[in-house]
Amino acid sequence: MGKRNRTLEDREVRQLRWFQWECLRRNSEYRSDYNNLIERFGDWLRRKRFWYERHSWSDRDSYFFYSKVCPVLRAICIKWQIKEPFPPDWIFDSHGEYESGPGNRVYLPTGCSADSAGSLFPQGPVERVRNRKGFHGRASEPVRNPFRWPLQEARRKTESQWEDDPRYLQLKLDVTRPQEALLEQTLTEIRFHRRKHSKFLAKFLSKAKFKSRRRLDQYDIYLKVWDLRQKGLSFPEIAKQLYPREYGPSPDPRNPIIQRVRDHYSRADELIQGGYKELT
Repeated sequence: MGKRNRTLEDREVRQLRWFQWECLRRNSEYRSDYNNLIERFGDWLRRKRFWYERHSWSDRDSYFFYSKVCPVLRAICIKWQIKEPFPPDWIFDSHGEYESGPGNRVYLPTGCSADSAGSLFPQGPVERVRNRKGFHGRASEPVRNPFRWPLQEARRKTESQWEDDPRYLQLKLDVTRPQEALLEQTLTEIRFHRRKHSKFLAKFLSKAKFKSRRRLDQYDIYLKVWDLRQKGLSFPEIAKQLYPREYGPSPDPRNPIIQRVRDHYSRADELIQGGYKELT
């Protein structure tokens, strides 16, 4: 039962993050922000490769990225409460993944808190320092070798957040003890932590599961109504298309199904304009 609950929770979290992304990518202001980013730095990123792709930047390239591109990326992330900006035409699969290139997959950028938004991109000015090998960049604030970014630096930032995540367990083992004793200690700690996490999860779901599922059931229809409205369809036309049986062949102008569609559109528009940030 515990494994089933965890699987259900993970699926709902992915669905929620997917819906947040679907709202964000429909937002005209976000699309404008991303297009402005590409207009300014698109040529450079296409030549040197994007931050989410495998690359081998020189010190000069790294300096340019940290001093010029990084502040813009961070500002977009903080504004829209995401981990990193992605093209608004990207559609993620049911696992929350998108294949951005051969052998390279990225994950949904939504679902992060306001405090963690943009944490992948170091903050602060970058100094250009000259040494025997030429110029290189140096972040003014303490950052562990900024040119190791994004893999090592992102991993370090992620690990620093594990302490507050109830899913993770940190162990300290005395390697001088026999291997059998270490294995037994590890298994004991894991069993105890799993029971502790199951109780925490059950308490959390008892308060939020019904509300979360009810919203998840409605999110898809919200987006359908919004998309059809953007195509120019009227609310009666949308109601007839989505609810043919309830709508009826010759409905009254005050048909409640039309009002339902209006409510769906209002809710979708509210979420698309930034309300998705509150869905946690």
